[in-house]
Amino acid sequence: MMELREELESLRSSGNSTDGINGLREQVQAMIDAEECTISEVFDDRDYVGDVASLDRAYGALVKLRYLYRFMEEADAESDA
Repeated sequence: MMELREELESLRSSGNSTDGINGLREQVQAMIDAEECTISEVFDDRDYVGDVASLDRAYGALVKLRYLYRFMEEADAESDA
């Protein structure tokens, strides 16, 4: 995540950042889709019994999503500026 934030900051400071930010947004959206898929795999199963390993996977995905969503908000704000 730090690498993405550093790259966004670098693009901000370069001035002509629209294409680069859009590329980062696409990359992060793919990451968001993957984490949301992980959560779906854990909780969309009607036979789910709540095993610890699955809950850990879902928790990890939620933590990552928090940072990915925040990154998208920053990238959106930069694109709107």
